[in-house]
Amino acid sequence: MKEAHEEEIENMLQNFAPAESPEKNNDCPICMEEYDSKENIKCTSKGCGHQMCFSCFEEILGNKNPSARKCPFCNKKVQPNQILKLY
Repeated sequence: MKEAHEEEIENMLQNFAPAESPEKNNDCPICMEEYDSKENIKCTSKGCGHQMCFSCFEEILGNKNPSARKCPFCNKKVQPNQILKLY
C-alpha cells in the first residue's frame, strides 16, 4: 500500500507533467517553432537521438567554441556529420 506522501507526490507530478512533449506535438523543443518540410526541418543527432529543428542544430554547430557544440538535452558532443533530417 502506498504511503500518503507518495500518493501526494505522484498526484503533484501528474499535474505538472505536460500532456505532450514538444517532440511529439510537432514543435521544436528549443525554439518552439512548428516543424515543416521547407525551412524548419525536423532533425535528430545520431550521437544521442534528441530532436530539434535544423536551425537550432545550425546554431549549436555555429558556436565558435568547439567544446560548446553539445546537445542541450544530454550534453553529448554534436558534429555536422551526425545530423539527420527526418522529413
